[in-house]
Amino acid sequence: AHAMQHSTSGDLHRVADYFLKHGVRVILVFVGVVVAGLIASLLVRRRLERTATSEQGVEMSPVLAHPASAAVLLALIAAKVLAPPGPQAVSHIFWALMALPAAQLTTSLLGRRSVLPIALVAATVLVWPFRAYFEAVPLLDRALLIAEDAAGMAAVLLFLRRGLVTDRLSGGWRTAARSLMWAVGVVLTASLIAAVFGELGLARLLRDGAVVSLGLAMVIYGAARALLRIVGDVFRGPVGARVRMVRNHLESSLAVLRRTIIVASLAAWAWLSLEAFQLARPLKSALQSLLAAGIEVGWFDLTVGEALAFFGAVAAAFVIAKVVCFILDEEFLPRLPLGRGVPYMISTSVRYLILLAGFAFAVAALGVDLSKATILAGAFGVGLGFGLQNVVNNFVSG
Repeated sequence: AHAMQHSTSGDLHRVADYFLKHGVRVILVFVGVVVAGLIASLLVRRRLERTATSEQGVEMSPVLAHPASAAVLLALIAAKVLAPPGPQAVSHIFWALMALPAAQLTTSLLGRRSVLPIALVAATVLVWPFRAYFEAVPLLDRALLIAEDAAGMAAVLLFLRRGLVTDRLSGGWRTAARSLMWAVGVVLTASLIAAVFGELGLARLLRDGAVVSLGLAMVIYGAARALLRIVGDVFRGPVGARVRMVRNHLESSLAVLRRTIIVASLAAWAWLSLEAFQLARPLKSALQSLLAAGIEVGWFDLTVGEALAFFGAVAAAFVIAKVVCFILDEEFLPRLPLGRGVPYMISTSVRYLILLAGFAFAVAALGVDLSKATILAGAFGVGLGFGLQNVVNNFVSG
């Protein structure tokens, strides 16, 4: 009991010091995102109420039906991401606070049959941040381990049996989701067996990884669906109608937004789950060793990291050029009083400049001295002056 009291007192002092230094910034981010989310939800609801007929009524999505939960969840994530790094106890506070709005939002999204498994996941998430305080009392620590493992296993079995996640997917996504759920269940079973036989260190490691994976899935799923719904409704509303590139390409814009959120969510879940299993650092070290490997032939020396950086910079240049030119062509250039062919000239010039800059960064990533490129630039200028005059004239004239 004395050890638990000492640990709790130290964490309280560290948390208090952190919020005294950074509390204003955290509160401003949290309040700003909550207010923005509530205003966006309110505007969307009013628009739906105006457009709905009296016979049909207003059909609210789960996100709009719980705007406070969606706004608070997104605000907590934004505050955690944008806040300065702090003690582990601060991260545990954010983690515990996310559990309740995420549970309510996810339950609304998955339906009534998800109430029990989501409640079990939320309970393990709420208890998990306080696990360290029980480690000083082995009997309580073992009882908590067994209870968390049992609750997590029950949640996984209910998810699989009722098809709460897999029924919403198809093809490879369904197989991957089912395999991941079974993997989490196996890890929890192994943790339970280790706790029963007194291997508490192994049981804690497996429990932490599995509980964090389940909790992250709940939090990230709820936040991703809330963000996608709110931003999608904003795109469909008056704000999106004022933006030409959104109005003219609404479905493709929403598809890009959906893919971006899905990829970012999966990447965040995978990396944070690896950290929970204490696999992120070994994986990072292995990747660094792989990137440092390379070949050396005479004066030429190339590593895997430099080659990937080269191709990554070139690919990024093409993507950036495409996005920037799309914005110019759809949003800005049509609003300007420009002559025939001038918008095309501006857009094409910007594209070439971005690609040229990207290629320069890519060459620099290979370790090539860019000052030597001035010789090629001079030769290109001479060739342009003597042999490419007609091409340049046609290009400028559109």
